[in-house]
Amino acid sequence: MPTSDQSYDYIIVGAGAAGCVLAYRLSADPAIKVLLVEAGPEDRNPLIHFPRGLVKLMADPRHCWQMPATVSDRNVSEIWLRGKMLGGSSSINGMIYVRAQPEDYADWAAAGVTGWEWDVMREAYRAIENHELGADDVRGTGGPLNVSVTKPNPVCDALVAAAAAMGLPARQDVNRPGQKGVGYSARTVWKGLRVSAAKAFLKPVRKRPNLTVVTDTLTRRVLFDGTLAVGIECVSGGHDIVYRCRGEVILSAGAIHSPAILQRSGIGPSGLLSTHGIPVVVNSPRVGENMREHRSIQFQFRLRGNRGYNRWMRGPGLLVSGLQYLLLRKGPLAQAAFDVVGFFSTEGRERPDAQFLATPMTLDQSERLPVVEKDGGLLIIAYPARPTSQGSVAITGASENAPLDIRGSFMANPEDRKVMGGIATFLREMSRKEPLASLISHETHPGPAIEGEDAIVRAASDGGYCGYHAVGTCAMGPSEGDVLDNRLCVRGAEQLRVIDNSAMPQMVSGNTNAPVMALAWRAADLLLADRAAQQA
Repeated sequence: MPTSDQSYDYIIVGAGAAGCVLAYRLSADPAIKVLLVEAGPEDRNPLIHFPRGLVKLMADPRHCWQMPATVSDRNVSEIWLRGKMLGGSSSINGMIYVRAQPEDYADWAAAGVTGWEWDVMREAYRAIENHELGADDVRGTGGPLNVSVTKPNPVCDALVAAAAAMGLPARQDVNRPGQKGVGYSARTVWKGLRVSAAKAFLKPVRKRPNLTVVTDTLTRRVLFDGTLAVGIECVSGGHDIVYRCRGEVILSAGAIHSPAILQRSGIGPSGLLSTHGIPVVVNSPRVGENMREHRSIQFQFRLRGNRGYNRWMRGPGLLVSGLQYLLLRKGPLAQAAFDVVGFFSTEGRERPDAQFLATPMTLDQSERLPVVEKDGGLLIIAYPARPTSQGSVAITGASENAPLDIRGSFMANPEDRKVMGGIATFLREMSRKEPLASLISHETHPGPAIEGEDAIVRAASDGGYCGYHAVGTCAMGPSEGDVLDNRLCVRGAEQLRVIDNSAMPQMVSGNTNAPVMALAWRAADLLLADRAAQQA
């Protein structure tokens, strides 16, 4: 098998949100040789940088993993999507920028995952940010990642006022501690263009001579000398290739693919590995388990007077919006997926247990492909912020081309079902609060006849959205049975770490793009500290 004549200090598998941050940080030292390996192509497609290009990208298998998954709650199948290009899912996501709650990291510490407390993670968030609202004790400026705030519009102004009438404080910055509140979304959009992790972290350093980036290269497995990681085996252009590592191999392929790579490499449940003829390097039964994922229910309301974006996203109105975007980089086509973000409690507690996102644009639910409705509408999606139901990921063969057995579980825990029922009650009551109530004609989806916890849960399972926020499949933890230790090292192996959403022991309270970039920034501190200690 051909072997690269280069050896690297760090090999990073996956150029998504975490991998791009790691490449940026680790290659800052010219003495450190870094290889970044991405399964997908370069991010040259113009649709990647155009905020509303995400719909077409998600339908393109060259730029998007399209993976069959089973929703075990209802035993139904659906397709889960992940970015497959430089930037990973940050190149196709909804561009919403939400930090985790300080309490999330306190929960990790209470479970024995220390070193990730809010005082530490706050500084990681501040370091990555160049925030439009300016720097303060929480926000950062001067960092690589440009973050802006959605501009107000009349429908969303009314929604924010209605949410305030429900007891949610209106906030200029929805990302401050004490998360309860509502406001216009922070977003990874800058001057009308998407800011992916590749654009923010990789593009500025791509020409560093000590950083090598290879694309269209799928990692089959990690190579070991005993339990010491010494490289990776990949497939590129139909040919096998080996890359050697004298330092550490880092998996940053995401919560679906990182556990799969570990399993194909011989790290995972011994029974599963033996079934597929894979020699066991480390028997680690929890690899691929503990998957937490957001499941949203969607509500759509008809707006009076054809308000909102719909008329500007179809027919002649779309031509006007297109011209506005091309000339000014403004208008509906320059927006993130959602204009407003809110965090609330379904039980009257101070700490929110649910999140909603809203935009004055609705889709025709009778169409298989996304089609914007003719009449004005308001879309609100919402989900339990910290679901505890657990799914799993497992390989079905030793080949990198074998499909994965992805099992989503969203409502197995009664508490998750209870929160989902409370979400529906809250959103419907909010829709009846002024000044929003005067703008709404009626609820069009799921429809007022869908009432009660069981019916709402079915509506979320059958007609809701997977959040594409999976975490936990290679989780950190304090016990020998946990996949990773608190420094992200794979237990039972040497010179191997996992640094991405899969390392999170529990779900964070919101979207995961910002938290995984902050996690990777903090992880780089650990990697560099460990390297310095070894060389001392």
